[in-house]
Amino acid sequence: MFSSLAGVTSVTVGYIGADDATGQRATYSSVCGGDGNAEALRVEFDDDVITYEALLEAFFNAHDAGRRSTAQYRSAIWPNTEAQRV
Repeated sequence: MFSSLAGVTSVTVGYIGADDATGQRATYSSVCGGDGNAEALRVEFDDDVITYEALLEAFFNAHDAGRRSTAQYRSAIWPNTEAQRV
């Protein structure tokens, strides 16, 4: 979804949210097993082309919080700057 928006320069998938004292990288199996991480997207964008607010609007227009109920699919947004804390 994000990669099709003008101004989005990179979309990277991964996991975020758990503090793993073992230093092990999260895997799909560990996340599904309840390691505390959530699936995540990192969206990089050119703010001269698309605004952060437009990205939020695209996210919320496509978002269905009730579609999946397991913890790894919980919804969260981690802003990169103080200005993005809207």
